[in-house]
Amino acid sequence: NTLKTTTTASGLQYVISKPGDAVKPALGDTMMVNYTGKLTTKKSDGKDNIFDTSDEKIAKESGKFNAMAQYGPRPITLGRAIPGFDEGLQLIGKGGKITLIIPSNLAYGEGGMPQGGISPFSPLVFEVELSDIKKPVAGQTGATIAPVAP
Repeated sequence: NTLKTTTTASGLQYVISKPGDAVKPALGDTMMVNYTGKLTTKKSDGKDNIFDTSDEKIAKESGKFNAMAQYGPRPITLGRAIPGFDEGLQLIGKGGKITLIIPSNLAYGEGGMPQGGISPFSPLVFEVELSDIKKPVAGQTGATIAPVAP
């Protein structure tokens, strides 16, 4: 609540704590990110209401730990995340850190994401570190399944 944010034309609010290097992600790049996503409302015990994280320690502390999850930087392709996440990550370079306050229309909107504990019209907060940017390999457009010749 006391963050001094900058607001983009879309309504995304952000605070860059570390800008990172000059290379910023572009559409189609795979970003390796460490992140913690939380709701803007606190839990009844006053703690952050975390719904997802790539940090094992935070997952355990918040009761969101999943033994099947792989913790550490996670790959996210720019253009395939929620709009506010995509927009915000283009503001920092490799090694950068940013806090995103994403209004619901740039997140999960009126549908929310019930299986993730996100109610309809919920604004979200993400603390994100961009640890690496991987450019797509020429000729690769993602996974495709080709028919097998008889």
